[in-house]
Amino acid sequence: MDKSWMKKRRGDKEYFDGVVSFVKFASLHAHGGKILCPCTKCVNLNLVLPGVAQAHLWTNGMLGSYTHWKFHGESTAVPTAPECGSSHVQDSHEQYGPPDGAQKFYKMIDDVNKPLYAGCTKFSIFSAIIVLFQLKTLCGWMNKSFTMLLQVLMDMLPSDAKLPKDHYEAKKIVRDLGLGYEKIHACPNDCMLFWKENVNLEACPCCKVSRWKMNEASVTDDGVMRHPANSDAWNLFDTTHLQFSSEPRNVRLGLAADGFNPFEIMSTTHNT
Repeated sequence: MDKSWMKKRRGDKEYFDGVVSFVKFASLHAHGGKILCPCTKCVNLNLVLPGVAQAHLWTNGMLGSYTHWKFHGESTAVPTAPECGSSHVQDSHEQYGPPDGAQKFYKMIDDVNKPLYAGCTKFSIFSAIIVLFQLKTLCGWMNKSFTMLLQVLMDMLPSDAKLPKDHYEAKKIVRDLGLGYEKIHACPNDCMLFWKENVNLEACPCCKVSRWKMNEASVTDDGVMRHPANSDAWNLFDTTHLQFSSEPRNVRLGLAADGFNPFEIMSTTHNT
């Protein structure tokens, strides 16, 4: 099945025709006359009419990571021996039921429309989790604080609410939907991504800016100590040992310690 259209621009005719072909294919496996919309905003969470999904894909674009259309009827091709007739496959299906992948898919479809708790009309289980993860990203919450929030919400909501109990369980639900993520460094000037063949580069090949944030580049001299590099002792060390201080990662701050372990990596306490 040709999927090259997914990499085309939304204004290209090839992309336009590809969306039409995809929606026709997905409609053959519709659930109650509706399909999951794989646009960049719905991300396979919303059941919509095929025509609505087609409009979304034209407007918002196709979810780039969704290359295996497992929610729309595409299955992994498995070679079969010539002597295995269709009757054998049908008998096996009737005897053992649908494969595990299909059962998992049907459960996801049900959970998408299942309310967060009885009588809830604003959030389904999945939409609530996605909204909470969005807030976690925007506000920079730690995993521990996210788990604490889930526990508080479970105490506030009715007893039949179906929120996950912790961050790990919530992340697993999202990962099962095929919505995993990978952190990718970008050039500070937005020239490129440090990805694929460029993943090990130390600087942008276009503007030559380092991918790393260097402390020495932000040293100020306004009389306010914002970083140890602003201190007199740090500057004296830099001027005394020029070769050593030329590499900023060589210098480590040593705290004045009186009988305790400043970095918690030593087996015994000491004085420095």
